[in-house]
Amino acid sequence: MAERRMFAKDVIDSDNFLDMSLTTQALYFHLAMRADDDGFVNNCKRIQRMIGCSDDEMKMLIAKKYIIPFESGVIVIRHWKIHNYIRKDMYHPTKHVAEKNLIELNDGVYDVCDEEVNKLQLKNEPESIAKICDVDNSEKYDERFGKIFELYQNCIQPVPNMVVADDLQDLYEQYGAEWLYEAIKESARNGGRNVRYVAKVLNNWQTRGVQDPWNHPDKKQKGKQVSDIPQMDIAAKAIATLEAQENADE
Repeated sequence: MAERRMFAKDVIDSDNFLDMSLTTQALYFHLAMRADDDGFVNNCKRIQRMIGCSDDEMKMLIAKKYIIPFESGVIVIRHWKIHNYIRKDMYHPTKHVAEKNLIELNDGVYDVCDEEVNKLQLKNEPESIAKICDVDNSEKYDERFGKIFELYQNCIQPVPNMVVADDLQDLYEQYGAEWLYEAIKESARNGGRNVRYVAKVLNNWQTRGVQDPWNHPDKKQKGKQVSDIPQMDIAAKAIATLEAQENADE
């Protein structure tokens, strides 16, 4: 196995990467330094203990899509091929063939092979995280919350740590997908920059007895879960919504 590892500045100098905590960044570097020649790592827990990182750092790397977890507990560095080019005479193929068969290379970045495998991976993601971090988590991944999480990161701010992620999850469980979705958009319109502002919007609606903040007369039940949050680019939709609001105000 090649001994030298490199890192592409396009990846580690991005705002998305630098917004993570220093301990999360450190864990990423240590995982990449110890990955095999295809970017796979099978001793994540040991590396965590060695550098003093908590499970939250590993979860953040997964949430930010810098690593892909597998059911076996193995992970792969998504941008491995962008970071490293290994000469053929020094290259040793990974031993994790089953995991490698689940991914493909798209513009130098690893992704899950196809839509069906991707759905399975997302559905089982908390179990994969649990195996990596040695924690017990039987909750199923909720794809609606994934879209809420993405909307928050695009419209409010990148999620800086697992405390904020947990706060967002609590609001989701308390108010439901539609309420939280609309509260994040309302917060973005008003310049809110943190999860506390989103919580205040929701609390204000609840105090005032608002029944349908999304303004659909056929949706009156508080906390009703959205069946299909639009698949279009969330950031573009949010910008279009804000522009429409500004034009209406004028």
